[in-house]
Amino acid sequence: MSNSKENRIELLIEYLTEYINARVEILRLDTIELGTNIVSGLLKFLIIGTLIVVAFLFLGFALAFFLGHLLNHDFAGFLIVGSIFLLATLWTSSRWNAVIKPRIMKSIIEMIPDDEADK
Repeated sequence: MSNSKENRIELLIEYLTEYINARVEILRLDTIELGTNIVSGLLKFLIIGTLIVVAFLFLGFALAFFLGHLLNHDFAGFLIVGSIFLLATLWTSSRWNAVIKPRIMKSIIEMIPDDEADK
């Protein structure tokens, strides 16, 4: 009887060990998936952001040369475009904490899967 009880306990310990190892592996895989989702989202944001910056740079140069041509002074076109970019920068920095930062934080949080939805 005692031998049967010991076998059951050993079997229970073996099953429990396998269960714990399986849960640890699931946790590890979930962490890897979460990390890759966040990194891929940040890379997407970085690539798109870089392309937008380059596009605005070229559009800014084009607008500056166009305005300079209209005003017959290249420096005036660059001065106007530079002033527009400066005003846009000041507006963005003044609205950062109220509007922009919460939207960025919300989009990052939305990348993280909800555990309750998985159940």
